[in-house]
Amino acid sequence: MKTALYIDGTGVFFRGYYGLPPLKNSKGQYLQGIIGFFNILFRTLETYKPDYFAICFDRSEETVRKQEYPEYKANRSKAPDDLYAQMVTLKEILENSNLNYLDQAGYEADDIIASLVKQNVKNVDHQYVYSSDLDLLQLSDEKTSIIKPQNGSKPDLIFTPKEIHEKYELHPNQIVDYKGLNGDSSDNLKGVPKVGKKTATKLLNEFQNLETIYENLNTLTPKMQENFINNKEQAFLCKKLATLIVDLKTPQVQELSYRQIKTQNLRNYFNMLELNKAKVLLDRLIDSQPELQSQRSQDSLF
Repeated sequence: MKTALYIDGTGVFFRGYYGLPPLKNSKGQYLQGIIGFFNILFRTLETYKPDYFAICFDRSEETVRKQEYPEYKANRSKAPDDLYAQMVTLKEILENSNLNYLDQAGYEADDIIASLVKQNVKNVDHQYVYSSDLDLLQLSDEKTSIIKPQNGSKPDLIFTPKEIHEKYELHPNQIVDYKGLNGDSSDNLKGVPKVGKKTATKLLNEFQNLETIYENLNTLTPKMQENFINNKEQAFLCKKLATLIVDLKTPQVQELSYRQIKTQNLRNYFNMLELNKAKVLLDRLIDSQPELQSQRSQDSLF
């Protein structure tokens, strides 16, 4: 059975950065984000053993969502300067090592992942998405599972449509309708004011989606009707912004194997940055992947 794993690289980096105390090498470079990233990446590849994988990142340019709605994510505070410096170094490592790094100007990592999922559904037996971002639950189907990492040593949560419905009382395709109603504070999406989680879920269980709710406003109380009418534009904008883009140009999944990874480049970066644990984890990955084992003898020459 062939499987693919699409990783929210930006999310993994932030988890690594904030999950570890400040760590420096002997040159005074802060590295906790990079250390945490590779710890998570290598262990995730070792755990799920995908045949293909991609590591997807946000970029610094303004996104299409920000262009449409300037307040999008405007409530987020600026990250520390050393975080950005570590991110630049990490992306350099990934790009120069051919570690299946993907990004695209104007779009978010989630959009790249969504495009990979939708465009490769017939090319593999099962696809996994690794992310803490619950927006990606909208991608779940019988061939796509969402892996949500947990803090500490807790095992990952794996969401299929069944688990999503059991936990949230929603189907994957209703996630964007839920965001239209309830909003999303992390992205500064307001939704419909005074519509909380319970009300949003109840309405979607009854009417299935945002469009049908608006077609049946006469079944709501006069006060709710007024609230929905006054915030219709905002509700549909939030749904649109929460909907992932699935038609970006992305590689075919067969191009995202282990074969092209330049392990010696990775090792050189790890030596330069004094990332000894990352070297051990890289060796374990090489041992587990036949496509990489031919490089071990070549690496030993350097």
